[in-house]
Amino acid sequence: MLSSFFKRSVIVFLVLYFVVTITWILSSNSIENFNVIRSMPKSRGVSAVSLIDGLTAQNFMEAFPYEKYNGTNLFKDILDVKRDITTIDSLFPGVELAGQQLMAEALTNKLMPSVQNIFKEYNPDSLLFVLEWAESLKYYAVLDSKNSIFYEAVSDFWLGEISKGLTAFQHEKKSLKNDFRFQFLAQRCAFQKYPVNIKGSKIEKFKNSLLSGNWAHLIKATWNDLSLFFKWLVLFAFIGTFISFFFFLRRVYNKFKK
Repeated sequence: MLSSFFKRSVIVFLVLYFVVTITWILSSNSIENFNVIRSMPKSRGVSAVSLIDGLTAQNFMEAFPYEKYNGTNLFKDILDVKRDITTIDSLFPGVELAGQQLMAEALTNKLMPSVQNIFKEYNPDSLLFVLEWAESLKYYAVLDSKNSIFYEAVSDFWLGEISKGLTAFQHEKKSLKNDFRFQFLAQRCAFQKYPVNIKGSKIEKFKNSLLSGNWAHLIKATWNDLSLFFKWLVLFAFIGTFISFFFFLRRVYNKFKK
């Protein structure tokens, strides 16, 4: 009986230890890795409708206070954006797709200056946050066919920026392609048809071309990588070899002729 009580006590202790440990890990990761997510909330923030007073169908695209609209709520909740689109359409019935045009501009070109630091320094958590937001727009495009053009346009804009950003980061630091989080982001981009152009080292390229038997590419790449001095050296060596071979054949021919 004592042995059974001891076993149950050990099991309870291990379960509690496991729960406390996992909770601590998750909380520490959220503090360390997801500060950027808290700095880019998707809360309601400022409504577009509250900023459009005094604007007309002729000037609302140029005069709309985009910076104030984006504010600190950079990547907005899509349902809130959808409500803004509907209301703007009702305010400017004579302008085709008025709400979609205005929101598309607000959430792409006008939003980029506020988040451009994401694409200047590699931070996978920030990129993942934007990627997931962009991917969610693809699903809304299926569910809301009326505004599907808007969802697709905004989603494609950010997927393209993320793909270009990952490409630039990896070209700057080639070893990044071995980072699991980078590979995860690159695969997600590829799935959305925005592949990342991953650049390998010259040795890796040589090895891959050699193993694949792509001799034409291997010769072309090797020639392009040679300096001007070595190109002239190879050219003279080729000419010298050709002349030597010519005289060798001539000598053999004369010998057999006799």
